[in-house]
Amino acid sequence: MLSAKTQYAIHALTFLGERFGKGPIPINQIAEHRQIPYKFLEAILLELRKSGVLGSKAGKNGGYYLLRPPEEVLVVDVIRQMEGPISLLPCVSKKFYESCRVCPHAEPGCIVREFFRQVRDATLHAMEGRYLSELLDPHAVKDRLHGQRGGKMSYFSSTRRLLRSIAELRDRKRHSGRKIAI
Repeated sequence: MLSAKTQYAIHALTFLGERFGKGPIPINQIAEHRQIPYKFLEAILLELRKSGVLGSKAGKNGGYYLLRPPEEVLVVDVIRQMEGPISLLPCVSKKFYESCRVCPHAEPGCIVREFFRQVRDATLHAMEGRYLSELLDPHAVKDRLHGQRGGKMSYFSSTRRLLRSIAELRDRKRHSGRKIAI
């Protein structure tokens, strides 16, 4: 589940994306239009500025603005900036890998690790290559969900494929004589 911090960051970025190229937008205007607590938003925007997503201008006509067009801001990068890893386990993370400290099984044969690697892959498949601009166009998200963009597999197809893979792993475990870590 995305934290309130990440949700607010995405809402603030969509507000700034709708006004891209129109100059800095004051924090109070973003907070008011997106109903985000001012102090919380201030910290979020500062973090996004430090990460290179936003620029800022001080003074009377100051505020925050996107440094790149919404078509170049990856949603997955924003989520990683705010949340950290996309994966649910550290041993399957692509960007923040750590060996598993609580699992008693070796990683290569661990079915729990394999399950969550597939969950990570399906999540990344649904999010990678998705830009802030899609959140500005309600039709873009619906088209993407129904597989109408660039011939890519729809989210629902990839989820079905993931569930089939998990069932196959379970069947392999059940029917093989060897032990697979659970």
